Amino acid sequence: MWKFGRDRRMLDLEPGEERVCAIGDGPLRIDEIIGLANGTLRPALASGARDRMKRSADILSGLHAQGGDIYGVTTSVGASVGTQIPPEHASRLSLNVMRMHGVGTGRVLDDVESAAVIATRLSSLAQGYSGIRPEIADRLIELLEARALPRIPSEGSVGASGDLTPLSYI
Repeated sequence: MWKFGRDRRMLDLEPGEERVCAIGDGPLRIDEIIGLANGTLRPALASGARDRMKRSADILSGLHAQGGDIYGVTTSVGASVGTQIPPEHASRLSLNVMRMHGVGTGRVLDDVESAAVIATRLSSLAQGYSGIRPEIADRLIELLEARALPRIPSEGSVGASGDLTPLSYI
């Protein structure tokens, strides 16, 4: 296992030790993204990431239980954010949002590029600010480890963040 210092650089790697990249203690470095993308580094959640993600998800669940407005869960998205979604339609909203943005075009990313997209998304989610359950991160790790990678078109998003179309394929 890699042992990281304060700056997360490899300090020591014993012969035969598995190369593991701890995800969730801060941004990934380019060499870590490359290693995760080409499969030379094994992804693992950093020790505090799972707890941060669970706390964030619990806050969101509590707000939902109290009937609070939650963007993309109890409200629509984008310019339709003011539209309330009845509880019985909430799961359909998630599916419809993915379908709405799953309209990519252009060259399909190769496996290494697709894995890099998953690794960077995993890193972002593992910070614990998105309100997702740790099990979602576990599934992304499983995708990387099994090399069960989505076919992500390279073009098609015009939103402010530019990532809605590619992320709808994950």
